[in-house]
Amino acid sequence: MQVRRQHNYPISISIRSLTFHGNHGIGRATGLYHAMKAIMAAQGARGLFQGHLATLLRIFPYAGVKFMAYDKLDGVGRAVH
Repeated sequence: MQVRRQHNYPISISIRSLTFHGNHGIGRATGLYHAMKAIMAAQGARGLFQGHLATLLRIFPYAGVKFMAYDKLDGVGRAVH
């Protein structure tokens, strides 16, 4: 699931830019393709992944705790049955 989110991140950035700026921010973008093209022209490929590190740093501890809780509860469930 996390891999899928990483591949969709540039699309999410483009949609967020369209939502926030509308037709005023990124060269009057008319759709997703145009928004991605404008971001690439203005900021390069790094612009499509802006903020991705912060997202990963937020997700990793959550995923670790979730995995640990699942692992512990799975052991408890097996001990009961």
